[in-house]
Amino acid sequence: MNGRRRIAMASPAHPYEPDIALVGCGRWLRRDDQAGLMVAGMIGRLPPAGCRVIVTEAPGTDIPAVLGDIRLLVIADAARSAVGHPPGSVARMDYWEHKEHLRTRCRTDTHTLSVDLALELAEEIGDLPRDVWIYAITAEDCGYGEEVSPAVARAIPEAVAVIEKDIAAWRSAQETCHA
Repeated sequence: MNGRRRIAMASPAHPYEPDIALVGCGRWLRRDDQAGLMVAGMIGRLPPAGCRVIVTEAPGTDIPAVLGDIRLLVIADAARSAVGHPPGSVARMDYWEHKEHLRTRCRTDTHTLSVDLALELAEEIGDLPRDVWIYAITAEDCGYGEEVSPAVARAIPEAVAVIEKDIAAWRSAQETCHA
């Protein structure tokens, strides 16, 4: 699995065309930086209805490539704490409400530069959906290695549960609006 992209499509039994993209970002063999990849891998085993799941080490090119008719973009990634969150913290950020924070942080942090540029490019060409959520798991150690830190290992299933719950709530709200 290391270094390879995996894409899980919604089951044909689901009544939805893919209108949600979940992109797990990170780098295999960089300890806690694998968190987003692991979150997406777990969700990709049984993706929510209408959800395309991408596990990638190249979000700068893969995020714009999956947008198309996507109405909800969800990004899972490890992050270095800029505001003192302890390792293993899970935070959700709405891109449209906090994009300047993301851009400011990214200008000094090459770890998230490609995600930032992908979102900025998609926004400029009008492909970025109205709903864009970024789930950040605070990393402790992004050095070389296969093992994630204990705090991040505990946070991964928590992030999976939160993302799945939030996607289900989004789907329910969409059905209510279009009923």
